[in-house]
Amino acid sequence: MTDRKHDAPALDASALKALGHPLRLRLYWALVNDGPATATMLAKSTGESTGDTSYHLRALAKHHLLEDAPDLGTGRERWWRANPEGFSVNRSLHSDDPEAAAAVALLLNRTARERVVHLTDWASALDRESRAWVDASITTSESLNLSARSLTDMVCEIRDVIARYQASPPQPDAETRHVLVYFDALPALHSAN
Repeated sequence: MTDRKHDAPALDASALKALGHPLRLRLYWALVNDGPATATMLAKSTGESTGDTSYHLRALAKHHLLEDAPDLGTGRERWWRANPEGFSVNRSLHSDDPEAAAAVALLLNRTARERVVHLTDWASALDRESRAWVDASITTSESLNLSARSLTDMVCEIRDVIARYQASPPQPDAETRHVLVYFDALPALHSAN
């Protein structure tokens, strides 16, 4: 984890355990991927009761993973959205806490599954997508030799670019779409050398 000011808030052990609940992870990713929703809408999409989804949404909000979206809906509807700052995981805090370590493993596994689903869906849709969107998208893998400090610097630079685009989103129109940006930078554990 880095100490740059734009870094997403680091989850403490309590927040990690809260996010480690399978339904909470599903709710969180639904809001990240599909945008703001109410507990009722999420109950329908997950097959859970509105009471359960409402309870788990409040638990996620308690840890600042979600926030109200008061500009949406009317009256008694409570709309939720994922915290736009996202989050990071402080790797050191779960080393002596088996529950937190299990939550981190669940989170990483769920994240990997989400990415596989999105990449597979995108690959299946390529022939139906406009040339502009196909040309604009990228799936790539790079291999670099870096020190831990160099990797930290590179990650911070990339996050600066993402933060710049988050801070100045275009006005929604027919050309604007929700875009998922996946970025992993980690040591290769099985070197081909």
